[in-house]
Amino acid sequence: MKKLLVVALASYALTSCTSVFWLSEAKIPAQKVLNNREVQIELFDATGARCSQAVEIETLNDGESAVITQFTVPKFTSEKRRPTKLNYLWIVDGQDTTVYELAYRSRTSLASFATLGGALTLSAIPVAIISEDPWAGIVVAYFGVSTFFYGGLLIDMPTGIAGLIKESRANGNGLNPRWKLKGVRKLTPGEYPGALVRGIEALGNELPSGKPSDTPYGKRITQP
Repeated sequence: MKKLLVVALASYALTSCTSVFWLSEAKIPAQKVLNNREVQIELFDATGARCSQAVEIETLNDGESAVITQFTVPKFTSEKRRPTKLNYLWIVDGQDTTVYELAYRSRTSLASFATLGGALTLSAIPVAIISEDPWAGIVVAYFGVSTFFYGGLLIDMPTGIAGLIKESRANGNGLNPRWKLKGVRKLTPGEYPGALVRGIEALGNELPSGKPSDTPYGKRITQP
């Protein structure tokens, strides 16, 4: 019984089964008309480090022009456990430069079935008191304990392990699936943080020609 309790408590400490479905990228709706045949898109984190993975886009033809309808942006961080969860999406479209600040927050996770089972078990006493039927409390407690142990063992633990493995692999590539997009804000040139300016300057040193390039340095789009 003690071993079973230890295993169930361990499953409670693991992430929720929903963490298996957390993504290492965020989808951002947009309506940006392209003015140029080539556009360069780069992603920087709060320290000014550039993401080596390309930002994917979806476009829609609008007459002779093309419109970006969605950005798919990696949740990039060059530093683990960084309290400032910001990314900067830098877009150069001919003479037009646009910067979006992407703000994230960390998601907290609990073992779903172990949490539900614990809540049911704790609610057994008030259920018995309110219903004035001890057997009602016993039934609720039985389902609570069963959910806690078996849900924790059969669902929370394996999915929690899978979620941790997935998150560890993503972290190794500079991504954080635990982040959830909180807001998007377009910055004026006067609001560009110093770290972003330094990152853009460093990118200019990497690309002395000053022209947009293909991945990994940017995204080149040719209008039809």
